[in-house]
Amino acid sequence: MVSGWRRIEAAKICGLKELPALEIKEALSDLEVMKVTFFDNYGQRRFSIAEKALAVKRLSDFGLSSEEIIARILPLLELPPERPTLDILLKLSKLPVGLEKIHQKDWKLSTVELFLNFPDQEQLWLLRLIENLTHNQQKEAIELFYCLKKRKKKSLRKLLEKPGLESYQKAFKNNRLLADDQLLSILRKEAYPQMFRLNELIGQTIKQLRLPEKVSLDYDRTLEKTHLKLMAEVRSVFELETYLNQLVKSFNDENWAKLFDILNNQGQ
Repeated sequence: MVSGWRRIEAAKICGLKELPALEIKEALSDLEVMKVTFFDNYGQRRFSIAEKALAVKRLSDFGLSSEEIIARILPLLELPPERPTLDILLKLSKLPVGLEKIHQKDWKLSTVELFLNFPDQEQLWLLRLIENLTHNQQKEAIELFYCLKKRKKKSLRKLLEKPGLESYQKAFKNNRLLADDQLLSILRKEAYPQMFRLNELIGQTIKQLRLPEKVSLDYDRTLEKTHLKLMAEVRSVFELETYLNQLVKSFNDENWAKLFDILNNQGQ
């Protein structure tokens, strides 16, 4: 059986005794059979980066050349057709543990590339530490740890010796799950202290505006964009008019000018 396992199971449930099938010639090599399996499955659903890595590893093991994988398979997998991409996938496929977790959280290639820069032992610990975080939180945690390691030239164990990170240092030693929003906040402050300070100042300034309950402001936390997004929950024209009038009256509040000064880096 090369492909069609789910069709067989569906046939059993439906009580079918026979199904039409295509017979593969015995003369086909293992590589050709693997190609049949790959193209049959890939056309039916989207692969995660972990599944793509395993597929590339199998094709490589069966003798498909690196050049053909790069030129033919990587574009089909919607990945850059380059040698570094192939190297990342092959390295990922050989992880002793963690592929299932990476598959479940649907990591992207860029996250995998950063993750693989950590030593094996730190990879294991990171996977345990961030297991219960969301996809975006996992991505941010890996990026922040990588940034700090590169800048400070220290191991994760040494990075976690900094005051305020004692509980995470214990997690490092005991392999316990402790990652949360608090850890991300500490890492942001360590990696980007100026940006962290400005974000805190922006948050405080927005609170001082005392906006109506169902009106909120949002902005780019990286501070690369300087505009604000104004959002309101309204169920009628009357509610919309009420909120707009309240906002117009608040424009005399000096915190509006302060907020735009900060976003334009004038309030540093």
